[in-house]
Amino acid sequence: MTRHAAVLTLGGLALGLLACPAGRAAPPEPRLVVVYIEAPPAKADAVAGAMQIQAQAARKAGAAAAEALRETRGRPGRMVLVEQWPDLSAAKAARQVKALADALQPNLQAPVDDRLNDPIVPLDLKAAPAGAFHVLMHIDVVPDGSAVARQALVAQKASVMAAPGAIAFQAASQAGRPNHFAVHEAWKTRGAYEAYAASLAGQDLRRQLDRFKGAPFDDRFYGGS
Repeated sequence: MTRHAAVLTLGGLALGLLACPAGRAAPPEPRLVVVYIEAPPAKADAVAGAMQIQAQAARKAGAAAAEALRETRGRPGRMVLVEQWPDLSAAKAARQVKALADALQPNLQAPVDDRLNDPIVPLDLKAAPAGAFHVLMHIDVVPDGSAVARQALVAQKASVMAAPGAIAFQAASQAGRPNHFAVHEAWKTRGAYEAYAASLAGQDLRRQLDRFKGAPFDDRFYGGS
């Protein structure tokens, strides 16, 4: 190695050490975790109880909020676990979901569908009050529409939170799939949500996403399990 090359190599190493000082902790990874569960009617109550236990365990493990919810459209066997984490690695999330899936497997009629998401607006980091009406949306757009969808959802938070009866709004993109988005809203009543959805502001989101949609718009209604 020439003296000039050695100087360049050492200089590059020094810059790397300055950029990543030894011992510096990695920045926290806020996450919105959404886990969809489906149980047959005869086993739905048992699964709902197990999900409540899982939500409690998540809070003890560091989740700022963990809510076990049941669908309200006459399908109580369809449930969801929504967790807000100030810091959660993908590896830890995978271990937790596997443990949950293994525990529930005998009582499920479909595989657990889990989504690890990176927030695109700040998380509330608190649970909605008891009795709140919850809406979960899974939004898929074609890859070319990712930036438009992201911008539309970021702007949507202000519109939602200005609406009468709104309690909370979280939006996130799925880890590794930036064109897949999860939205969680909490409202005082179903009527408050439906009034907003019918308003010009509520309709505007779907209008912006229409030309980029990769799947039908999916929204599900939930209450506490």
